[in-house]
Amino acid sequence: MLAYFLLIPDAFALTGRAGPPQFAAPAAHLFRAIAELLQYGLDHLHPLHRTLVVAGAIGGLVIAGAERLAPRAARWLPSAAGLGLGLFLPLSTSLAMGIGAAIAAIATARRSDVAERHVWPISAGLLGGESLAGVVVAVVNNFMQ
Repeated sequence: MLAYFLLIPDAFALTGRAGPPQFAAPAAHLFRAIAELLQYGLDHLHPLHRTLVVAGAIGGLVIAGAERLAPRAARWLPSAAGLGLGLFLPLSTSLAMGIGAAIAAIATARRSDVAERHVWPISAGLLGGESLAGVVVAVVNNFMQ
């Protein structure tokens, strides 16, 4: 409870009712939109959003079907789950994951034995460090106001 009050002294900072939200939490807004979609159905959506939901579902089915029907071509197809996450997550997260994957692929191509031992621990450390840095920034921002 103390940690919550240190990080978020005003609950309206989450929603943005008193101005722009300090903690935008894009994933929280996306989950809220998904919950509303499940609660009210597709009829509640804007017509363009309805079209995009259907197009995304068809695209995911086509990619997944192509992976099953043409296993040789699956190597060149994007992962349906990866593509969905890439569209769902903020650009900064998707970009960081892409850069990390490229670095891991280069390391594996050069020295696979070293990469096999070190890629996962380094990746986990970077993710944990980024999360801790976000908490530190939030605490410092609250004390600086």
